Amino acid sequence: MPEDLCNKPCIVYDRLATGAAWTFEGPSGAVSVPVDGPVHADATEAVRAAALAGLGFAYVPAWHFPDGALRDGRMVELMRDWTPPQLPISAVYPSRRHLAAKTRTMIDFLADELHIEPLLSGAVG
Repeated sequence: MPEDLCNKPCIVYDRLATGAAWTFEGPSGAVSVPVDGPVHADATEAVRAAALAGLGFAYVPAWHFPDGALRDGRMVELMRDWTPPQLPISAVYPSRRHLAAKTRTMIDFLADELHIEPLLSGAVG
């Protein structure tokens, strides 16, 4: 249960929009739990490194572990019935009015690749 994390060592990403609270959606709806721990970081790469070093529980997307850490057991996904809310990945550019063909091509390419990548499409399990 998410509430069990309240008294566990967690790796806190300081730039998370919800602060030091992790939100989960599960069988009984959404829940937000306050967390704290020995490591606070302002870069997701630091959260990843701390998790791999075993410094606490981490709240990170699966795509942070493309090296197979989830498949080979170095990292373990907990609470599969409780998932973080899905967040969009956005392409930001100045204007559609004069969008360069190479920009449109890159956006289309990224959209296609993100759709087929299991770590980003939610197909990892």
